[in-house]
Amino acid sequence: LGEKYGGVYTIYFGRNPTVVLYGYDALKEALLGQAEDFSGRAILPVFARVARRKGMVFSNGPHWYQQRKFSLTTLRNFGMGKRSIEERVTEEAKFLVDFFRSKNGNGLFDSHPGKPFNPGPELTAAVSNVICSIVFGDRFDTEDKTFQTLHNMILENLTFLGRLGFQLYNAFPEILRWLPGQHNKIFLNGTMLQEFLGNLIKNHVKTRDPNCPRDFVDSFLNKIDEEAGNPESHFTIESLTMTTFNLFIAGTGTTSSTLRWLLKFMMEYPEIQKKVQAEIENVIGAEKCPSLEHRVSLPYTDAVIHEAQRYARKRACIGEALAKTEIFIFFISFLQKFNLKFPPGEKGPIGLIEGGTRDPKPFTMCAESRI
Repeated sequence: LGEKYGGVYTIYFGRNPTVVLYGYDALKEALLGQAEDFSGRAILPVFARVARRKGMVFSNGPHWYQQRKFSLTTLRNFGMGKRSIEERVTEEAKFLVDFFRSKNGNGLFDSHPGKPFNPGPELTAAVSNVICSIVFGDRFDTEDKTFQTLHNMILENLTFLGRLGFQLYNAFPEILRWLPGQHNKIFLNGTMLQEFLGNLIKNHVKTRDPNCPRDFVDSFLNKIDEEAGNPESHFTIESLTMTTFNLFIAGTGTTSSTLRWLLKFMMEYPEIQKKVQAEIENVIGAEKCPSLEHRVSLPYTDAVIHEAQRYARKRACIGEALAKTEIFIFFISFLQKFNLKFPPGEKGPIGLIEGGTRDPKPFTMCAESRI
């Protein structure tokens, strides 16, 4: 098409016009010569309806800039606060280790691999709880039914992004918004998630001390007060709800997916697992909690983590530092305490699930205590 119509032409996806740039000259002019004009993100109809062009992920212009700048600064500050992000991740890692141990036969330290289990739900809950502790100042019990329902909604929405219904709605939103179908589930889930987050925010409004912010939400509420009367401000309760919605979903699905890939790879390549465990034993030992300061002394382990991320694509967003911390500490905690195996006679499923993330197909595993 570029050879026929030139360096800039338009095609339609359904009723949506899309400008295509073809060739070096057109791309250079757009990405370098007019970088500011082309720095935005296309907001597909599905996302426009769910997010209403608020928050960080599905917005552009001044709104996006203000939300992203504030969020980046606030998350960085929490990483250096009285209770660092690393401490929060370590706390959740301990809960995960205890869960893995509970699958070890008759006792916590029984070396029998025990009953096979699917690690996915617990990994998702642990990663989500790290986000919750930063954003809302508290964690949830992983057995909480509401908490579990929210995770199922997140999984459904991420999976929907890889289905035909997602593409059809984006092509014909004016028609499909009035028709039944799988696309309606993503909007229902989005509404319920936002209502849940909205109730948590209302509780913060009632209980916060402006002079002593406890978490991200308190800091955002203080920012709303500071910007009151500024006509150019985009800090509102609605934008707070959508920004926490973005953090909750994006920070849960991506990191838990990477951890599932890592566990699966370690069981598929036991010789690599043994090398990682040997390095961990030599540097950290069996009892000491892993820390980010150990990374420089664990080059092989760090390389294994990077290889899994290369396979499952790179994460590049404001939560990158948090994601790296979670993946590093969780992964080392698992291999420090357990030998990971597929159940006898089973192998890992082949292929993956395409959606908002590239997930391994669900699998079961056995965790054999090493100490």
